[in-house]
Amino acid sequence: NNSTLRHPFERHKEVMPSQTAPSPIQPWFELVSIDGEITSAQWNASSIMLVALGVVLVAEGCLLPSRHKEFCVWAVAIFASCVHNLDNVLRPGVYWTPTWIARQYVAFPMEMGFLFWFGVMLIGVWSLHGTQRKAPAILFSAGCCVGLAHYIVQFPWNFGMLANATIMFEVLHPAVFHKSGDKSAFTLMICYSFVWGSTSPRCGGA
Repeated sequence: NNSTLRHPFERHKEVMPSQTAPSPIQPWFELVSIDGEITSAQWNASSIMLVALGVVLVAEGCLLPSRHKEFCVWAVAIFASCVHNLDNVLRPGVYWTPTWIARQYVAFPMEMGFLFWFGVMLIGVWSLHGTQRKAPAILFSAGCCVGLAHYIVQFPWNFGMLANATIMFEVLHPAVFHKSGDKSAFTLMICYSFVWGSTSPRCGGA
């Protein structure tokens, strides 16, 4: 039903219908397919992300009395997460971002992506210092592996080379930092396969 597919446009008025397309895997998802003009607020948010990344890396690498033995691998993981989310905040169309994530709720488009990365970064800092507990490292790895969710709504071959590279860059380095990341990535891929196979009309699902 065409009216059903267009319902998200009414809820996400900041995303124009001409800039969206239905997901080929999950048709009830509307995806941003064309990037509009990047707003000054998006640039400001990106600047805040870079400053936050710099503060965390300098504090953990230079200012603390002792540096964690896995700091270098961890720093690459944090950097990888920032690169992907920074690009996603500025160019949601390149990543086929669902409209409910890409829309502006309060201040600027892609606010949810911006806030999500800060959450991942804070959990990452916790994982570096939570040496006696596995939970922080598992949450950090899983948070970075969430990037695989891009492939739940769009086929990997429809992403550009750079987009796929930043997604994989974000996913693989936390897995190196903590072996639980491998399990997180594997679990998400199993979930992707289940959802894709059981619900996609292209796979004979409902």
